[in-house]
Amino acid sequence: MKRIKFVLVLFVVSCLALHGQTRKSQLISFDFVDQQIREILYAFSTYAGISIIGDDTVTGTASFQYNGANFEQAFDSFLLTSRLFVEKTENVWIVSRIKISTNYRGIVLDSLDATASQLTDKLIRKTNATILRDILPETRLSMHLETVNPQEAVELYMKPFSDYTVETAENYIHIKKANAAPFGSFSFAGASSVSINENGGLFDVDIERAGTGEALNRLFQAAGREYLSFIRPDQMIERIKLKSRGFNETLKIILEQGGGEYKEIGDMVYIFPLQQAEIIASLKNEGKTWQSFEVLYRKPAEILPLIQGRFTGVQTASLPGGNTFLAYANTETAEDIRNYIAAIDIPKRREAIRLKYIKTEDLYKFLPPTAQPEDLVDAGNGNTFFFLGSDERKELFLKDLEVIDRPQPRIRYDLFIIQVQESSNLNWNAQAEARFIRPGDRTMVTGQLGNLLNLNFDIITIFGYQFAAKLNLAISDNQANVFADTTLFGLSGQEIKFQNTSTYRYRDSNIDPETGKPIYSGVTREIVSGLVLEIKGWVSGDGMITTTVTASVSKRGADLPSAIGNPPPTSERVLTTQVRARSGETVVLSGLRQNDSSIIEQRLPLLSRLPLLGWLFKSKNNSTEDSQMIIYLVPHVDFANDEYTVTGLKTASIYTRLVEPYLEGK
Repeated sequence: MKRIKFVLVLFVVSCLALHGQTRKSQLISFDFVDQQIREILYAFSTYAGISIIGDDTVTGTASFQYNGANFEQAFDSFLLTSRLFVEKTENVWIVSRIKISTNYRGIVLDSLDATASQLTDKLIRKTNATILRDILPETRLSMHLETVNPQEAVELYMKPFSDYTVETAENYIHIKKANAAPFGSFSFAGASSVSINENGGLFDVDIERAGTGEALNRLFQAAGREYLSFIRPDQMIERIKLKSRGFNETLKIILEQGGGEYKEIGDMVYIFPLQQAEIIASLKNEGKTWQSFEVLYRKPAEILPLIQGRFTGVQTASLPGGNTFLAYANTETAEDIRNYIAAIDIPKRREAIRLKYIKTEDLYKFLPPTAQPEDLVDAGNGNTFFFLGSDERKELFLKDLEVIDRPQPRIRYDLFIIQVQESSNLNWNAQAEARFIRPGDRTMVTGQLGNLLNLNFDIITIFGYQFAAKLNLAISDNQANVFADTTLFGLSGQEIKFQNTSTYRYRDSNIDPETGKPIYSGVTREIVSGLVLEIKGWVSGDGMITTTVTASVSKRGADLPSAIGNPPPTSERVLTTQVRARSGETVVLSGLRQNDSSIIEQRLPLLSRLPLLGWLFKSKNNSTEDSQMIIYLVPHVDFANDEYTVTGLKTASIYTRLVEPYLEGK
């Protein structure tokens, strides 16, 4: 004995607050025991005031119990325990054992205890693919398929059935039982023949033991018309013999034996299967015919499940492309369907949303969970899209959008590079003395540091007066050269490059062994020497800057006489490091030393090859140079950026380290 129990308990506890407001708390209790799933959905629908419909895959009974205060949590729990999915639209929730969605990569299909026939029907509605099928097994399947096309989906869910094959043509997919005759060509026991001739718009027909598919092909070929058939092509016609009949009459007689009925829409004839004989008779008595319906604002795939749920027993068929579908109904039901379509086929609410900082293509790459791809329509100008979802979903989406649509922090890099000669009188290890720059720092410089007055880099503020005096003296004595003094700007996460190089070009050559003169090949080669600096910084949530720095210093050696025929030697030093610092904190990179020793030999051709006397016509020049390249890099979070204004930093820990000490000093 089935026990059906449905309990809704609503407790409202009201109390008067200090401000005269009333708070309400609601307790929900659901208790279903061995109840039909469709009746449970009806109870949920009645309680929530939402149209909740189960499609043709939802059958059977379920037991469910819930006590809490959240209806959506209760409903989602019921779906989970009953192995069901839900597709929520603005006006209705559709429950099914099959979930099919599409994205730019393909189809995503989930099935929980659905038959192959149900999967095929759902796939046709969602993708508008043309799929023909024999009678499919009733075995229930559970699966998850991701990023597949309709053909791959059919092949995968039919794999468990070895006696079925999937054949693909240019414009349709055919699921066929093994050893069945090919589509459009069937053979039957005994003699069979099909003869259809057209004469002045009238047809002579002589058919004996032939397939319906072959008969239809011959008729439409003779008439020069197009058709789309949804009936089994192997349905046998025993005997038809007609003389001088019109096209419509001939087609109707063939379909009476072939188990079909037709509907003309424009130039296309659509052929549909009939029900069993007793059902056909009752339908004819009720005046049911295939009638066409048109939707203006929504797709037929969205409308058909709603119609099937509301008008039980009404057959529907979607047509490839366009906004038209067919329904098998009498005049009264058809009028109700048209009125229902008029009520639900309304324009989707749309609202233009303009992005402030990011592009629409970036939004699609990192779409938040509160929005689906079908909710967004790109306006095409790079920063605007239309949102088609409900007001509730829009509100949640805009909250997520506030996190995504933010300006990228900008970083300013103060760069100072010097090349120094090795000396015991000058200590270049200034890293221990360096401090970070605070906003508003100013330095009074006297004429004693004249070599530093034109520098963009604030040497005195960062390293102190003592180091600045040493550097000024070294520049005066030519022991140090300023290699770079500039400011670079880049977005957080963007790589920027500083390059100060010289390019030496030479012609490739070989020495003629007979004359000793160079022979040029005509190929020009290059040697690039100097400094290449690559910087990539990233600002984290706490305002710290993580910087990856790659520095490469190369040097071209002394030019060699052209008689030798070799390019000048080169040397290169490469340094790569990653540091994490606060805004305004100095990063010092050293160790790019150049200890160059070169021996240049000069000789006269031929004479330098003479034994003993050849030494009189040769000379060697030895040169040694010891120098070091030191890079001083100070990254700053750019305070001109809206994200990192002084007001915005008041809530961040970096504000207390950078701004407050300066303000207190004032």
